[in-house]
Amino acid sequence: MWADKLLNEADWAVRLYEKIAKKSHKDRLEFVKRAHAFKINPKMKAYPQQKIKVNSQQTIHMILAKRPLVSLTEVYAEVFFALVGQRVSTSALNYEQARLALKRAKQKDRPLLFVLHPHDGRGDWHWRNWRAMLAQGTSRDQKHKTKKLRDAQPNALLELTRQYEVVAMSIRDMREVRSRFKTPRYKAPDDRLPLFVVADSYAKQIEAVTGWQSRAALTRALAKGLLASAKSGELSVVELLRLHTLASTHDDSETR
Repeated sequence: MWADKLLNEADWAVRLYEKIAKKSHKDRLEFVKRAHAFKINPKMKAYPQQKIKVNSQQTIHMILAKRPLVSLTEVYAEVFFALVGQRVSTSALNYEQARLALKRAKQKDRPLLFVLHPHDGRGDWHWRNWRAMLAQGTSRDQKHKTKKLRDAQPNALLELTRQYEVVAMSIRDMREVRSRFKTPRYKAPDDRLPLFVVADSYAKQIEAVTGWQSRAALTRALAKGLLASAKSGELSVVELLRLHTLASTHDDSETR
């Protein structure tokens, strides 16, 4: 019974993907939202505004109708609860994420970026804030009207972040990571959260920045971290200079 349901849902997801493959991102969101709403009730065309009685399978479609094309990492806890009625801990996943990132950093000689937020049960919300922070400055978020002007404004923070192994978790989980993997204790410049820690490939702190509004400061810190790790040879001198210039240009634009 459950196997048949799983296969049916998998088949539905594949067919849905085939239908949206060539659509724009905006059209994909709308199409997927309507598709999930239809699975809740064939008469529905959007997320229900009032409470309705649904089974566990329909609850999952309600979650995905409200947040179409959301990353699995953001909703798996809600989906698990809808299926079995039990809360799932994200700590074990965070520890494994940290273990793998620390391993890759040493193997590839890449710097680390820790994004540490409060342990307040709002991990998804903090994750969305981090993604939104990275998205600022991309072409679709620019106010310029022409494509030429949009393309002339590179996203320094996003490009620099791509050179890092990134670990996002709560402060409490980070304490356990420090205990398990013997990482250093990090120092914050103030009490604000989240705390962004830029570290070398051995997790030794290079710089720290706090707060969601610290985009320019974080960009500078990431550039500093890459330059501090330049001896690794992972990036060419030309690429390091390009990223440093990108960060400097971003910093100048922020102060105008």
